[in-house]
Amino acid sequence: MYSLALTMAAATLGFALCASPALADAAPAAAAPHCINAIQIDHTQIIDDQTILFHLRGGVTLRNTLQDKCVGLRMASSGFTYVVRGEEVCGNLQSIRVNDNGAICELGPFTLEPPKP
Repeated sequence: MYSLALTMAAATLGFALCASPALADAAPAAAAPHCINAIQIDHTQIIDDQTILFHLRGGVTLRNTLQDKCVGLRMASSGFTYVVRGEEVCGNLQSIRVNDNGAICELGPFTLEPPKP
């Protein structure tokens, strides 16, 4: 396993993730994955101090509701950073760091975001 630090240069930059093959067999087809492959992240979008949208390659969007409010996340001019281990980002297991103030916040569960008309 290796670690790769992925830095968000701005709130609109990010990464898209794809369902983990290990979870694909256990989860229903419509369920959001617990872990997503970091190379599938197209970009992220910070909605507020507790919500980040992960826009994946191929048009799927996953919402991550952080475990608690992350002070300064919404206003962060330098975005946030997280470390990818084993090529995946996993809800409820990993943290992010707000680049502007150093706040550490825990990712919550991923849920599927309905497609926009």
